[in-house]
Amino acid sequence: MSMNKPVLEDANLDRIEIGRDGKSVILTFLDMLEGRTCLTLRCDGLVILEYQNAFFAEDGFAVYVGHVGVDQISQEQTKSNLKQMRYQFDSEEASDWQANGQCFLVHVEGGEVLLRVLCQNVITEPSTLL
Repeated sequence: MSMNKPVLEDANLDRIEIGRDGKSVILTFLDMLEGRTCLTLRCDGLVILEYQNAFFAEDGFAVYVGHVGVDQISQEQTKSNLKQMRYQFDSEEASDWQANGQCFLVHVEGGEVLLRVLCQNVITEPSTLL
């Protein structure tokens, strides 16, 4: 399954939290008009977290993002993304991460931040978004 439309557009990325065990990341987004949390993505079974920003000294979170997408990807797409994202470990192990037949690519782009997460599962709050 691939999500053709974005999960969220025109929002603010407010927070990135890495789980204490290093196996999850939580992304929190704010509504641009009301400033309230409008989406939380919990990415479990974290494999890659790629983050870039174009902040100046006074810049920081919360920051505008134009597009938040979540795609369930195939094993071949997983291997391709591991290579593209320059994963340093044995990419043949990707099949182990897909024991239940799924892997997800979360991408946040537009504005001053580029963020990509490759993981085994994504849980959203509110849960009606995926």
